Amino acid sequence: MAETVLDTHSMQQYLFFKLDSENVAIKLDNIETIQLSTEVVPIPRAPKFVLGVTNVENTIIPVINLEYFVNDKQTIDIDNAIIIVVSNEDTIFGLYSSSLPIVVTNIEEIKERSEKIPTNWQVGTFKSESIERLTLLDPAKFWISLGDTEIISPVLQIDQSLQQVKEKDSKEAKKEEKTATETKKPKEEADKKAAETKKPKEEDKKAADINEEDADSSDDDKKKSKGKKKS
Repeated sequence: MAETVLDTHSMQQYLFFKLDSENVAIKLDNIETIQLSTEVVPIPRAPKFVLGVTNVENTIIPVINLEYFVNDKQTIDIDNAIIIVVSNEDTIFGLYSSSLPIVVTNIEEIKERSEKIPTNWQVGTFKSESIERLTLLDPAKFWISLGDTEIISPVLQIDQSLQQVKEKDSKEAKKEEKTATETKKPKEEADKKAAETKKPKEEDKKAADINEEDADSSDDDKKKSKGKKKS
C-alpha cells in the first residue's frame, strides 16, 4: 500500500506581492492587515531599508522596504504607499509594496531559486496556476537578518516621544481645566453675593411701593371724608 504524503502548501493561503521584478509571498496567517495610501513618517539616521514609521490602530510600527535589497536604486512612491502589516510572534511591522497584493492558493514547489533574494529569507520557490514562479518568505528569518535591534530602537524612541507629548498635553489640559474651575468659583461666589445684595434692595423697593400705595389710599380716604363734611 502506497504512503499518502500531505502537501500542506496546497492547503494554505498566501499573500502575493512584488519586490521590484521578483514575485514573493508570505503565509496569510502572518498578515494582520493591508493599508492603502498610508502616511509614513521618516526616521532620522535610520537604515536605508527603513522607510519610517506609521500608525496602525494607535500602535507605532516600522515600515521596511525589502525592495531595497533587490534594487537599491528604485524610486519609492511614499505618498501612495501600500503597507502590508506583518506579525511575527510578538513583533508587528509593515512591508512597503509598490503593487496591490493578492491572495493565492494551491502552490506547488519547484527547484528553481531566486538569485536576487537572500537565501536565508527563503522558505522555497513555488508556482501557482497564474504565477510561474514566486519565492515564499519567512518573516522571522528576514526580520532577524535585518537586525531587529537596529530597527526597533529608533521606533521605540519615536513611540516614547509621542507618549511624552500625549502625557504633556494631558497634564496641560488638566491644568487648564483646574485654572478654569478656580476662575469660575470666585465668579460664582461674586454672583451669589450680588444676588444676596440685590434681594434686600428688591424687598426694600417692594416695601416702599406698598407704603406709597398705603399713603395714596390714605389721602384718598381723607379727601372723601372732607367731601362728606362739606355736604
